[in-house]
Amino acid sequence: MSELSEILNLINPDPSVLKKGRERQAAVWKGIEPDYLPLILSDSEVPELAVFSHYTLKEQFFDKEKMLAEQLKGLVGIAKANSDAQLSVRANLGVGVAATVFGLKPVFPQEDQMPWFLENPPKEMIAYRVSQMPKPKGSYQPRLNILNISEGGCRKILSFTVMTRRGRLTLLI
Repeated sequence: MSELSEILNLINPDPSVLKKGRERQAAVWKGIEPDYLPLILSDSEVPELAVFSHYTLKEQFFDKEKMLAEQLKGLVGIAKANSDAQLSVRANLGVGVAATVFGLKPVFPQEDQMPWFLENPPKEMIAYRVSQMPKPKGSYQPRLNILNISEGGCRKILSFTVMTRRGRLTLLI
């Protein structure tokens, strides 16, 4: 049996706990008062996981199976905690991965640290990529409007101000 299969076998949540947690979270998002605010917990000390390899963030960044294994281990802790958390995994590439769109290469100052970038993409390249972004169509798609691109500070940080359905969001690159 593969390591991924063995980890999957350890994920045994109580379906009624998941359902109640999903209802509580949905109520909060809809502005309805739940019976109590959702508690999102995870058991970080799961002895059953000690037999599996630990993969550094650098290893995970370059190997999707290692990243999946680490994400699944987190689900074991969530399932054991019996909280309102929902089971979900994600590609844990870090926010710096956005810079790879501009051809920048990540560096890892330490093996178990998220990637970082030592250079900034050219401002002209960002402006070009932004101009090539498709315009959302239909009311079901996210509404993003680039309001400005500015260069600020001595570190040449580029900021994008974006309007979302929930308000203004500023992204720094």
